[in-house]
Amino acid sequence: MSRRTRNLSIVIAVLVLAAVELAYQYQRPRVACVLVNNQSSEPIDGLTITCDTSSAGVRRILAGESVKLYLAGGGNQVLVLKYSHKGSALQGFQVAGFDLAAMSRERSRLVINIRSNEFERYQEEDEPSWLRRAGAGFVHWLESSLESP
Repeated sequence: MSRRTRNLSIVIAVLVLAAVELAYQYQRPRVACVLVNNQSSEPIDGLTITCDTSSAGVRRILAGESVKLYLAGGGNQVLVLKYSHKGSALQGFQVAGFDLAAMSRERSRLVINIRSNEFERYQEEDEPSWLRRAGAGFVHWLESSLESP
């Protein structure tokens, strides 16, 4: 095999792998984070979060603690939370217009603060992945090493 044929084969293989990766990233189910904070004086028991066919749960969230739950799916859905909370009339609620795919694209998460007989929800930027942190650290190191003393 000549050098030109070998190099052409390598370039074609890299392009095919890049196309396969792009197709996978486009087709994969989107995953979004829901952060639930217990801001009451009593623990929350049996928390389950359901969005379309995806669901996640946790047995107990102690007072003042939080938990991250991840759901997969896409499109505008209704997020349903069910739990038991001693001394609270509120035992669950629904969040309409929860868009998992948009949150995944924007790298944000839904934060839900649960108090006695009330809840609060808002969206915030999610923590970066270890790969993004490593890349940012490398760029910072590179910039600092290129600066003149």
